[in-house]
Amino acid sequence: MRGFVTLGGFFMQPDVVDVSVLREAQREPENYQNLSVRVSGWNARFVTLNKEWQDMIIGQNESGR
Repeated sequence: MRGFVTLGGFFMQPDVVDVSVLREAQREPENYQNLSVRVSGWNARFVTLNKEWQDMIIGQNESGR
């Protein structure tokens, strides 16, 4: 990140996710209305995705992709 700033970067969106947070968001979506995830190059609020998409995102993060 320091290198990014040193080289003049001005916008960065690091993605950090813990699978346990995603699972909790599935169980209690009302508590995670602002949780954003990356989906094929675009962002989405996790709780607005259907269960199939949520499970896919969880699976990708469990496998380290």
